[in-house]
Amino acid sequence: MHSPINGDVLEERLRQQTQEYRALLADKRPLQAADALSSVLEPATRAFGADSPRVLELRLDVAPARFLGGEFRKTRAEFDALVSAFARVRGFADELTVQCRKFAADCRIELGELTEALTGLRAVLDDVCAVQGDGSETALELRLALGRLLAHMGDRSEACEVLDALYEDLLIVRGADDPLTGEVAAALERFGDDDPALVGEEWS
Repeated sequence: MHSPINGDVLEERLRQQTQEYRALLADKRPLQAADALSSVLEPATRAFGADSPRVLELRLDVAPARFLGGEFRKTRAEFDALVSAFARVRGFADELTVQCRKFAADCRIELGELTEALTGLRAVLDDVCAVQGDGSETALELRLALGRLLAHMGDRSEACEVLDALYEDLLIVRGADDPLTGEVAAALERFGDDDPALVGEEWS
């Protein structure tokens, strides 16, 4: 059994590894960045507790770096675990929980698990809409992600329906000049060009 690291020593290690993590990310080396920060997870967990905000936030820094590095299967498992942890301490519709749920869906998309990704995306959108409303910033972004995923799956009819409703709401809440409104308008225009596959090119 490991003894806890002295508090000052641990804080210095956290500072150093966080600095290295950021430098490696900036250098487009996400897996090395994830490894650098992972090296302090175990002592931080012993010192602060597994469900402490600091440990959860460390894990939430590590997981997206692994996603960027293409470790989708490992990252999916980690985001699923983070969803459970954040939901336990903050609730299913909390911003950080939603972020993890969205990342978990993105991992499933990358792994070709599209049905599971769609189920997860619908569920998180329902929770966000119930708490924040369907016109909240998070809900609007999730609705766009849902439309893109439906298009990627070849469900042209529902994708168009989702994006059409989103566009109408965006005109009201953000206006025609807002970047997100423009993004949705461009996606709908691609449908008009009879090339729905293009709408699903990016879903994150």
